[in-house]
Amino acid sequence: MDRKTLFAKYNRGRNEEYEISTLIFSENKIRYVVKSALTEKSEPHIQQIHENTRILTDAYFNVSVLQGELSSNAIRYPYVEGISWDALLFQEVLKKDKDKLFELLTEFSELIYSLQKDQASTFIADKAFIAVFGEVPAFENERCLSPGNIDLIFDNIIVNSTGENIIIDCEWVFPFRVPIRYILFRSLYAFSLKYKHYLLNITDLKEMCELLSIDDKMREVFMRMEEVNFQHFVRGKGNNELSKYSKSVYTINPEIPVVDEFITKIFVPREEGYSEHSSIAQLSEMSLLDKEYKFKISIDQIGETPIRFDPTDRPAIVGIKSIVIYSYNHEKILNVVQIEGEQIKNVFGHNEHIIPLSRQDEYAFIAIDEDPQLFFEGKNLFDQVGDYEVRITMKVNKDISESLKELYLNSEGKSSFQNEIQIFHKMVVDKQELEELKGKYNTLQIELEDKQSELVRVEEELKERTLLLQTKERELNELLNSKSWKITAPLRAMGRARK
Repeated sequence: MDRKTLFAKYNRGRNEEYEISTLIFSENKIRYVVKSALTEKSEPHIQQIHENTRILTDAYFNVSVLQGELSSNAIRYPYVEGISWDALLFQEVLKKDKDKLFELLTEFSELIYSLQKDQASTFIADKAFIAVFGEVPAFENERCLSPGNIDLIFDNIIVNSTGENIIIDCEWVFPFRVPIRYILFRSLYAFSLKYKHYLLNITDLKEMCELLSIDDKMREVFMRMEEVNFQHFVRGKGNNELSKYSKSVYTINPEIPVVDEFITKIFVPREEGYSEHSSIAQLSEMSLLDKEYKFKISIDQIGETPIRFDPTDRPAIVGIKSIVIYSYNHEKILNVVQIEGEQIKNVFGHNEHIIPLSRQDEYAFIAIDEDPQLFFEGKNLFDQVGDYEVRITMKVNKDISESLKELYLNSEGKSSFQNEIQIFHKMVVDKQELEELKGKYNTLQIELEDKQSELVRVEEELKERTLLLQTKERELNELLNSKSWKITAPLRAMGRARK
């Protein structure tokens, strides 16, 4: 059996009954997906996920739901070829086309609304809803999905070659009404977290929410539902890693090739230097296999600042096998420069975020954080104004353990290397601590907002009671000072005397 693991994701850190894994295999050139229970307690969850596909197939219109084969503790699905809504949207982000991005967001929203013919009405949370998402205010004129699949985020709907939308994940499906705008909020929130750096000069979560009729007040309610209540439901109280539900937990087993998305970019320097606006970016997946990346660039002036290449935007092992540079004039090839193997290192300079490795068949290095930069410093590569196509064949792999070992064994100054590793490890630890602090800050921020809301409510109630008391006191004083009260004083005195 020639089976290879292409992808591995382990959802640990959850409550034990929800811990599962997702793996993609290739066997005899056929790819398939397997979701498995990681504990005995999570086997019913796997069975429920399988049952959810049947439930949604019967309940939803205008989409297909991916069907799998259930065994005792796993589901096997066929691999779906196509493009996810996440990738469709991110293509427009890379193009910086806000109008097209918003057009696609609106189209996605219309798709979700078309899944059922539920009529808009007042949504009031029932006990089952509150048990998962907490108490929420009533929403007027709200359309809902029932059953509610809150996993309808952009990554989980694939558009195939015929234009059919296919739901590929049915993990979190609940047998009660869920507001559609909350489901849309989850999609936007996950997308904004995943691509926050690329959305900076284009749009933000608030604006995307407003596009889909989610105002500030509703967004705050949905954020609390997601980050506090639902995360507690999934992970347990005290174990909710805020803002991380959209990030996968990947295996660190060096025997399994781990896959993750990354961005590779090339920068042509302008008068202002390197700019994201003048960069060309591609979204890809980490792999142990070589892949060719093509960049078409135009050079309108020759300066001292070199062209910059960012191979990845996260820690990884990178191996560049070859570079081919074509120069054009009106689509006619004028020159071709090809560099291969270890000679590539003579082409590039690099910043301090790269640790080179010694390999003969490729230019390999460790990208120690999210900002590795290479600079084309070779002569006669881009020495003329004109159009170029740069083809870079490389592989980008997330598992750095074996390469760190290789670097250590080949290092003459092991003490110096150990110092570098300690610095690298400290950077990783510092980053993890920063993420944890961000999570705690977000938790405290939400709790503070809750307390502030409660304080405002109490203050308003106090004002109302104070006004009521002042009104009663005024009425009492008016009564005591009235002529009728004074005239009837003897009668009241006689009444007290009789008693």
